[in-house]
Amino acid sequence: MQPELTLRLPTEDEEDEFLSAHRATSPEAPYFVSYYTEGMPFGQYLDALADQERGINVSPNHVP
Repeated sequence: MQPELTLRLPTEDEEDEFLSAHRATSPEAPYFVSYYTEGMPFGQYLDALADQERGINVSPNHVP
């Protein structure tokens, strides 16, 4: 039996794991983490995700 997969937003206490996953991705997949730019404070990234969820500043071809 396959384990259940749950998709959710990252939380403030997961910054280290987030950055580790971001650094582990290959240059061929630059959009593995949408709306994050290198060096961005993690709290700012979480705010950007919250904005996306509310439909604020949604990039073209993306949906909230």
